[in-house]
Amino acid sequence: DILAEGTSQRSAIGWVAATAGNAGIVHYTPGVITPGAISGTNVAYAADAYSGTPWMRQDNLALLEANKRYILSVWVGRRAVYPFSTYTIRLAAPSNLISASTPVTPAPGTWEFVEFTYDALASDPQLGNPISIWLGGNNADGVVVLWDDVSLRTIPLPACDGDSNGDASVDVNDISYVLFRLGESGTPGTVDGDANGDGVVDVNDISFVLFRLGDPC
Repeated sequence: DILAEGTSQRSAIGWVAATAGNAGIVHYTPGVITPGAISGTNVAYAADAYSGTPWMRQDNLALLEANKRYILSVWVGRRAVYPFSTYTIRLAAPSNLISASTPVTPAPGTWEFVEFTYDALASDPQLGNPISIWLGGNNADGVVVLWDDVSLRTIPLPACDGDSNGDASVDVNDISYVLFRLGESGTPGTVDGDANGDGVVDVNDISFVLFRLGDPC
């Protein structure tokens, strides 16, 4: 759907929106947020709770497969002059694989990028289940959170220590992969680029990869 400027609707192609909470897509006029959308024209929103928590969900994206790294990325937006809502981002199959509560808080009128990873091992009890993405606001009135350019991609699990990008070799591409994500943090084992698995992407991860450059996988 491509909405007219300044309009919104409580539905979006490929997404299910809460029937009780106020969630959907909107095409903002210039000045509300810059840029108006990261990708395309419309952005997703969750706003005043009304009679329930606002949320949007995308179902049946794929089946959870073993030995895959799932990378969920989202742009989070904040209106220039409007109270900002706490929010939750989830990846589920159907139980939560990732659940993050307000991982970033953008400055007024801006967007901020956030990314999560989940490694599906051969022993994962949810293998074969359909995957869904859930974006939710909070149960409060007078607040709003925006999302855009939500994506889920997969790469093979790293075949060896230091293989940050999962291409079965430890080389300069893995260093670049870590450098691009410097400063990101989260639960150990869920942060993309966290080569040493301590939950933070920092210079220690660069050292971890450098020490293993050229290692066979």
